[in-house]
Amino acid sequence: MTDEAGYGEFAASEDENYDDFMASDEDVSIEMEDETEDEADQELANHRDDSDYGSDSGGDSGRDVGHGGEKPGAESTAAAMAAAALQSAKRMVQEQRWHEARSALNGILQGSTLDPDRAFEARLQLAQCCYLSWLSHRECAAGPAEQDELQEVCDHLQQLHTFAEWVEPEVLDSAVAQLLDQFAPPLKSKLLFEGPAASASNPQVSAALLECCAPLARHDYAQELRSRVLQYQLGFSDNTDESQRRQRLDELAAISGSRLDSLEFLIAMHVQHFLANPQGLDVPQLQSLVTRSSALLQKSLTEPLRLLSLLSFCEAIIALNNYCSPHDHAKRLSECQTAFWNCYKHLEELGDHSRFRDLTLCAFILSSMLLTGQAANAHQAITPFELEQIKVIESTPLVQDLKQIYADFVGYNLSGFANSLRNIQRFHLQLAGLIDAIIHLLQTRMLWNRVARLYSCISLVDIRAQLQIGDCTPLSRNDLLTILMKSIMNDTAQVYFKLDLTHDLVYFGKENRRPLCPLSKHLYLSTKSDAATRTLNTASSPSFKEWVDNIGVFETKPRRLKDMSAVQFVHELQQSRECTAVADSSCQAKPLKYSQLLQCVRDALS
Repeated sequence: MTDEAGYGEFAASEDENYDDFMASDEDVSIEMEDETEDEADQELANHRDDSDYGSDSGGDSGRDVGHGGEKPGAESTAAAMAAAALQSAKRMVQEQRWHEARSALNGILQGSTLDPDRAFEARLQLAQCCYLSWLSHRECAAGPAEQDELQEVCDHLQQLHTFAEWVEPEVLDSAVAQLLDQFAPPLKSKLLFEGPAASASNPQVSAALLECCAPLARHDYAQELRSRVLQYQLGFSDNTDESQRRQRLDELAAISGSRLDSLEFLIAMHVQHFLANPQGLDVPQLQSLVTRSSALLQKSLTEPLRLLSLLSFCEAIIALNNYCSPHDHAKRLSECQTAFWNCYKHLEELGDHSRFRDLTLCAFILSSMLLTGQAANAHQAITPFELEQIKVIESTPLVQDLKQIYADFVGYNLSGFANSLRNIQRFHLQLAGLIDAIIHLLQTRMLWNRVARLYSCISLVDIRAQLQIGDCTPLSRNDLLTILMKSIMNDTAQVYFKLDLTHDLVYFGKENRRPLCPLSKHLYLSTKSDAATRTLNTASSPSFKEWVDNIGVFETKPRRLKDMSAVQFVHELQQSRECTAVADSSCQAKPLKYSQLLQCVRDALS
C-alpha cells in the first residue's frame, strides 16, 4: 500500500510538472497577474485588519501614550495604506480611469494623518488627472463640464503652493518639470515641420496653466517656464506686431542659455520668417543662434535630424546672403551648395516630403547650376541629377522641371528658360537671389558664347534685345556696360572688343586687342609744345584727341586687371597720371625753350 501510494503521488507530481512544462507564455503571465492581484488584495486586507485593530484598541493605546504604546505602529500602518492607495490611483491614471482615480486621490487627501510629502504627491497627481481627463475628451465636447475641469486643475495647482515650504527642493523642481512638460511641452521645430497641430493642447489653455505654475518655479525652472510662455506666444499669436515679436525673440534668446530646445525653436522661428519674408531676415542674430547651437550639439550624445537640417539650411541662407557681397563669390556659393545638400540629406533621413524639402532641393540644383556655369570646363562638369539621392526621385514633377531648367540653361534657350522658371514660381520669393544670379550668368554666357562670336559690330540696343529672358526685367544700358567692363577686369572676356559710346556700338574681334594708349611718351612730349600754338581745328587732330580720350596715361604695356576692384583701378590711373606729370616736368621745359629761341630768330630777321 505504501509503495502504491508513493507511486501514485509520484505520478501525480509528474503530471503536474508536465502541465507546467507545456504551459504557454500567456498562461504563465495570466497566473502571475492573478498572483499579483491576490497579493495586493491580501496586503490591503492586512492594512484594514491592522487599522481595525488599532481603532479597537484605541482606549488601550490612549492609556499607554506615555509608555510609547502602539501609536507609532498605527502611524506607519496609515502611511503604508496611503502609499498603497496612491500607487493604486497612479495605476488608474495610467489606465485612463479618470473618475475612479479622482475619487481615490480625493479620499487620500481627506486622510487626517497624511504627511506633507504624500499630500503634495496626491495633489500633484490629482491636478494631472484632471488635466488628462479634460485633454482626452476636449475634441469630442466643449461645454461647462470641460471648463469646470480646467478650473479644477487651476485650483489644485494653487493648493500645491501651500506645500512648497514643506517638501524638499528636489521634489518641488521635479514636480514643476513634470507640469511644464505636460501643460506646455517644448515646441522645438514642430511648428515648422508639423504645423499648428504640433500642440496637443489649446495654446491659450497652456498659457493659463503655466501662469498657475509660476509660483512653484524657482531659479532655472522660472526661466524655463518663461521660455515656454514666450514660445507659445511666438508660435501661436497671429496678430502680434513686428516690434512686439522682435522684443519677445530677443528676450527668449537672452534667457535660452544652453537649452538646446529653446535655441531650436528660435532657429525654426527665423526660418519660418525667412520663408514668409526673406527680406526681413535678421542675419546677425541667426548667425549667433547657429553658432551657439552647433557648439552645444558637439557636446551632446544625440544628433536630432530636425535640428541638423535646420542648422544646414541656416548656414546655406547665411552664405547666400553673403554671396551678394562683392568678394569671395565662388567660396560663398560653394558653401551655400554644400549646406543645401546636407540639409536635403537630413530631410530625406527624416522622411520629410513637405514644401520645405522641395525648396531645399530646388536651391541645391540652382546653386549647382551657378557653380557649373562659372567653371571654365562647364560642358564637362557632372550634373547634380547624376547623384543617387536625386535619381531615386527623378520621375517627380519637381525634378523634371529642374532638369528642364538645366537643359535650357546649358543650351542657351532663353525663351524656354523663362518658361521653365515659371514652373518653380512658388520658390521665387525665397530663392530670389539665386534666380537673379542665374539669369545674370545666363545673359553673360549668352553674350560671350553667342553674340560676341557671331557679330563683329553690334549696337548696345540689339545686344540688350538678344539677351532678354522672357518677361524678366529688361537689361538696361548700364547693366550691359557693367557686364562688359567687369568681364575685362575679371579677365573673363572671351572675345576682345572696343566700345564706341558716342554711337553705342561694340566692336568684337582680335583686331581690337590694343593697349590703353597707342601713343608713346616720347611722341607725346615732342608734340606737346606745338599743341599750345595750334588752332582749334588743328587741335582736333586724331593723335591729340586720342590722347585726351585716354586721360593721358602712357603705359604702353597691356594691363592685367584681374582681381582688381574698380576703386583700385581708378586709383592706379590717378597715380600714373600724377607720377608722369611730376617726372616729365623738366622734359616739357626743353621744347618751350626752343620755341622761345625760334621766336627770337624771327624777331631778329624781321
